[in-house]
Amino acid sequence: MGIDVNAGDVVCTCSDPHMECGLVRGGENDEVVAPRCVEDGDVGLDKELLVGGYYADDVVYSKCALECSAGAVALGERGVVIGPPTSAPADLLVKFPGLDRVNVKISQVSRCKSGLSAGDVVYSSVSFRCPSGWVRVGDAGVVLGPSTRPDSDLRVRYPNLPKANATISQVSRLKGGYAPGDEIFLMVKISAAGGSVSAGDRGEVVGASKKRDLTVRFVGVPEAHCSLADVGRLPGGFASREIVHCRFDDEDGGVLCRRSGEVLSAGASLVGADLVVNFPGAGHLNVKVADVSRLEGRISVGDVVYAREGLEDEGVSVGDLGQVLAPSSVSGSDLSVLFSQLRVNVKVSSVSRLRGGFCPGDCVFCVKDFSCEQGFVRVGDEGVVVGPPTAKHTDILVRFPNLARVNFKLSMLSREVPQKTPRRAPSRASSWDSQASLSVPEHWSGRDHPNGWALISVDTSTLATLKQLFQVRRPEQLGKGLDSHRYREYRSLRVHCAWRVEHPGLWLRYASEKMFMEQQLAVLEDQGFQRDISSTSVLDCAALPGEFSEVVSETMLLHGTKPENVLQVLHNGLNERLTSSKGAFGAGIYLAEDPEKVDQYAAPDPWLNHPGLEELHSRLYPVGGHAHAERDLFYCFVVRAASGAQLRTRGLLKTDSEVLPTRDCETGEVLFSTAERRELRIIEGSSPPLHYHSLRVDLGRALRRFREFVHFNANRTYPEYLVAYERI
Repeated sequence: MGIDVNAGDVVCTCSDPHMECGLVRGGENDEVVAPRCVEDGDVGLDKELLVGGYYADDVVYSKCALECSAGAVALGERGVVIGPPTSAPADLLVKFPGLDRVNVKISQVSRCKSGLSAGDVVYSSVSFRCPSGWVRVGDAGVVLGPSTRPDSDLRVRYPNLPKANATISQVSRLKGGYAPGDEIFLMVKISAAGGSVSAGDRGEVVGASKKRDLTVRFVGVPEAHCSLADVGRLPGGFASREIVHCRFDDEDGGVLCRRSGEVLSAGASLVGADLVVNFPGAGHLNVKVADVSRLEGRISVGDVVYAREGLEDEGVSVGDLGQVLAPSSVSGSDLSVLFSQLRVNVKVSSVSRLRGGFCPGDCVFCVKDFSCEQGFVRVGDEGVVVGPPTAKHTDILVRFPNLARVNFKLSMLSREVPQKTPRRAPSRASSWDSQASLSVPEHWSGRDHPNGWALISVDTSTLATLKQLFQVRRPEQLGKGLDSHRYREYRSLRVHCAWRVEHPGLWLRYASEKMFMEQQLAVLEDQGFQRDISSTSVLDCAALPGEFSEVVSETMLLHGTKPENVLQVLHNGLNERLTSSKGAFGAGIYLAEDPEKVDQYAAPDPWLNHPGLEELHSRLYPVGGHAHAERDLFYCFVVRAASGAQLRTRGLLKTDSEVLPTRDCETGEVLFSTAERRELRIIEGSSPPLHYHSLRVDLGRALRRFREFVHFNANRTYPEYLVAYERI
C-alpha cells in the first residue's frame, strides 16, 4: 500500500486486518488530525499526501462559517478536497456546494460532521447501554474521530464507554447534552439583566455561557446565565418515563386521590398543566408540578434507603440497605425495595434515607466518650438526629447538648440508653469478660448460615470503599513478580462485585484470639515493652463497617488467590499450616497493602461454565444474584488482621550453617524460633516468654517494590470480604 508515513507519525491497527489507521499531525498548530482509515488499493503512490494527512477526494466538513469573493460556506457544510492550495497561507483547496474552489486552513475543516475534530469535548444528548459500558444524558466525552460504522458520524470516548459510535444528533457542544433551540424549564427563581425569571418558566437554550453553563432566553429576559442545576428538560426536574405519585380531585366529589403514573412530556396548552402523565386505566392527564412527587415520602426510584424496622418474614433487619425499585403494587404498601437480592414491599414509614434506618428527629444515645474542638459528648448523652453526614467516613449528623452539629459513625450511637461501665486504660483487655466481644458484628445480616458461612452482597458505600483499595498507583508493576502468571498487558484493576463473608465460627475464633492478644499486650506494657500502635497499613478502611482496634494494631490487608482456592478459604479460613517453610519470609500467611502486589498471585476465572469451577460459580453467581462477567475475573480477599507486637525487617540473611535464612540482613539477629520458620522469636525481656505476633517486611535489600506482612497464626486473620475484579 502506497502511503507516505513521516517521522513522528503515530500509527495504530484497526479491527479490520486489511486497514491501517494513522494519527497524522499537520496545520499551523501541528494539531492531531482524526484517525483516517484507508483500504489497500485506495491510496497509491500516485496520490499526493497533502497537509494534515489529507488526499484528493477526501470528504471534509467546515468547522466555521467561511467567506470568499465567490460566496460563503456555512458551518458544518460538506466539501471534497481537490488538492494543494492556490494561495498562501491556506493549506488545502476544497470544493463546496456552489463554490468549486475554496482555499482553507487545516483549522477550518474537519473529517467529522458538525465541525468536530479529534480531541473536541462533547456532551451526550441521549442515554444508552451496551455490553461495553453505558452513557447517560449530559456525560462528557472526547471525540476520537469519524465513526467506524456507516450509520454513525463520530467515534467518542466516554468515562464508562471507551469507544462509542454516535450520530451528530446524539452529541452536543453544550454541557448537559443540550443544543441551541432546546426547550428547558427553570427549577429555581433567578435574576438576570432583563429582570427576574420564576421557577417553572419555559426558556430556550441559546448557547454556552462564559459565566455559568448555559445561556437561556426567557420571555422578557433575552439572556440569562444558568447552571445545569437551575434547569431541567421537564418542569420540576422530572424525567421522561419516570414513575411519579400524583394527587388530584376525584371526578365525583372533589375527594383528594393519589395515583401512580409515568411522566411523558411537558404540558402543552392547558394553563397550569405542567406535566403530561400516563395513568394506567385513565390515560394521559395534565398535572401541575405542585401535585407531583417522585414517590411517597419524597423518595424516588433508584434511591438508597435503610430499613427502620425489622421484617423477619422477609429476612430484613433494622438498618439493612436497599434500593427503591418502583411503587408497590401490593395493597397496604407504598414502595417496592430490593434488600440483598430480595424484593420487598414496604410502607414509607418502614424505610429512611439515612443510614441505620434513622430519621431526622430520632433520639439516639452516645455509647463512647467523644470530644473535639467544638465540645464533647459522654457515654449515655442523648442527642437528636439532624440529617445525613457532612463529612466523609461518617454515617449521620447528630445534635447533642454540648455539640450543635457533629458527624458520627453508627457504631458510636445506640437507640437505647447504654449501660455505663467503669473506664479502664485503653491498652488493657477491658472486654475480656464481655460476652459482647465474642458475638458477631452488629452490621452483619443476621441470616442463617446453613453451610457455616454466607456471602452477602455489600452495600454501595462499602463497595465504593473496596474499589478505592484496588486503585492502582504503579501500573508499570502489574503482571510483575516471580509468582505472576503470563497474561496480556493491562494497566489497571476494576472491581466487578464484592461480598461480605459472614462465617460465625471463624469470626469467633478471630475475636477470641484478639482478646487473648490484648491480654498479652497488657502484660508486655506492664513490663515496659514499647511498640508502635499506629496503623500498619496505608489502606484507608475507616469507611468500612465495624471498628478497628488500635490495641492490637488491627487493619485491613489484601490476599490474592486462585479461583480453585476460594471455596477452601470460605469454608476454613486462611491456613498457615498449608504453607511451605521455603517461603521467602517463612511459613506464614502473606498479605499486602498494594493491589499490584497481590494481583501477581491471582489466576483467571475465565467463564461461567469453566470446568472444575461449577460449585464456586453456583455459590458466587446464583440466579438473581451477581452475574459472572463472562470474561476473565480474578479474586482477592480483603483480610482483617491483628498485627499485635510486630517484628520488622528489611530482609533475611542466610549463614553457611543454615538451610533457610533466619537472620535479619542488617542486624544479624535471628528472627525465628526454629529453623522451620513457623514461629517468630520470643520478645526480649518478656516473662512469661511471649512470641512476636507478626512480621512486617519493609522495602530494602529483599523487597524493592512493595511491603509484605506475614502472619504465622491464622486465628489472627479473618477474610472479611471477597472481591471479584477484572484486569483492564
